[in-house]
Amino acid sequence: MRSVVDGWLASAGLSLNDFLLWRIDYDYNFYMEHEESDVLMNTMQQLSSRNMRMKKWGEENEENDENDEKEKKDPSVYYMSKSRHAQLYEKDKELEEKGKPVGPEERCLCRQEVQCHAGHIKYMRRRYGRPRDWDSWVTPQMEAEYLTKAEPIFPAGDFYTLDGASRIIQRSSISPTLKGRIQNMLAIIQNGTIDAAKKQFSPNTVRKYLAILKELNVSPLTISTNPEENPCGITYIQNPFFKSNGI
Repeated sequence: MRSVVDGWLASAGLSLNDFLLWRIDYDYNFYMEHEESDVLMNTMQQLSSRNMRMKKWGEENEENDENDEKEKKDPSVYYMSKSRHAQLYEKDKELEEKGKPVGPEERCLCRQEVQCHAGHIKYMRRRYGRPRDWDSWVTPQMEAEYLTKAEPIFPAGDFYTLDGASRIIQRSSISPTLKGRIQNMLAIIQNGTIDAAKKQFSPNTVRKYLAILKELNVSPLTISTNPEENPCGITYIQNPFFKSNGI
């Protein structure tokens, strides 16, 4: 990739070494039929009533000002902070909304994406000395790090209905009391969001329960059985995200 870009720039007497990195997007693409991806998008809304804008992602001292971020209404786009954004969207629908043609390779394509903007890139230079250049950021290792680090947005575990998740929990070896509490948390999340669960349980308790669900390969976000949100009656979606595919 670098040789191709340097080839383009050579005609102007330039190379990548003449530029500072301003933004980079890391993405992972997967195919999913609309009847399933639409349910996945609805299920992901249980993450946060604040349109999934998280206060913490990685280093807590990074300069962010979430209050300056304009609220977004598109249910397929999610923000975590001012300088790093995470998105999950259906590529063909995005193109259709923009009035652009959809190619056969873009039909039913879903994209998991993490964007690092200038604020974060500058922060990494100041805090850790990471150069703002191609070689330091355009690597498979960096892509894997950022897609995996975004777990607050792309949670681990397969997606089940509340009843399906409860059956797996009941078959597990954890104590009966703990089983009941975790099922109660899942119900709170489905009726509200993970934010709602954090109001009912202490931060340590939420982290503990989420860790147990991760071990069981069960997502804390459960599929609604409401026909309006799930007209095809889908009861299970295998986790499609980057870190769940052994990459």
